[in-house]
Amino acid sequence: SKNIDEIQGTLAERQWWDRFPPEGVQIVSWTVAMGLGQIVTLRSLQTCPRCVIWSGECYIAPKADGQVILGATEEDGNYDRRPTLAGIAALATAALAFLPTVGRFTIESGTAHVPQSVAVTVGVDAGVGDAVQPYLDKAVRVLEDFSRRFGPYAWPVYTLAITPGLRGGIEYPGHTMQGPGTIGRTTSHEIGHQWFYALVGNDQGRDPWLDEGLATYAEGRFEDTLETARIVQIPADARGHAGEAVTFWESRPEAYYAGVYLQGAEALAALGDLARVDCALRLYAATAAYRVARPGNLFAALDRLFPAASEVLAGYGLRR
Repeated sequence: SKNIDEIQGTLAERQWWDRFPPEGVQIVSWTVAMGLGQIVTLRSLQTCPRCVIWSGECYIAPKADGQVILGATEEDGNYDRRPTLAGIAALATAALAFLPTVGRFTIESGTAHVPQSVAVTVGVDAGVGDAVQPYLDKAVRVLEDFSRRFGPYAWPVYTLAITPGLRGGIEYPGHTMQGPGTIGRTTSHEIGHQWFYALVGNDQGRDPWLDEGLATYAEGRFEDTLETARIVQIPADARGHAGEAVTFWESRPEAYYAGVYLQGAEALAALGDLARVDCALRLYAATAAYRVARPGNLFAALDRLFPAASEVLAGYGLRR
């Protein structure tokens, strides 16, 4: 329903072309094949998959010469052989979501007891100078700590990839990508998202505090930094707005981290006994698991332990 200029504008606004193709990959061609849909041919300059992978939304087919073909299995009702930017964007997004980290890694593995055994694997890209073992040791400790606080980790495996192209981290269910030198609070924050985003979902555009504020609280519990978060000066245009949607922050990007991440964690800590806050979050995770939660779900859990929760959190702009 959009013309080429409108699609290009949307992709530019979202900085899509800054992320695709990823580092170490060249675009060879793209086309539309009758009955096969959009097809992108890439050439990997590094490691590529060894077999065909199908995700349901796209397939990834490696070739002996280093080319990697991304394709859709079909595109109903389309008889136009010209590729579309929207189609290419959809293919690339599906492929990156299904196979987010590929490279040459130094690998170490271990086991977290949560209390069931979870296989933990950490890989550090060859282009990164960080040691693998410290990341593995910390990931195991954080998984076990959060499992005691918020309920057992929900998956049989957890993987962490340290890659050169990131400054912070990005979470997926059961997998995290982080940049060099992020063994500190980034590791605990991203693992916190395994509960608050992966296990309990939320609309990240409408209620970003439900995952970022809670993951920052979890980070602070492990790193023992919640007292520091309480004394951080929240910018005036963010104070009292922790519950705003992403649209509110689009014109205030410099205040987003303090306004949502730090202020969200500060609001939870302001409730009082942190062990009881942990208990409420454990209840929230148990009752809203595998669902897209809304603020009311969290408030229902908090009310069980903090009758004044609504009043306290309202001061930070957090409401049902």
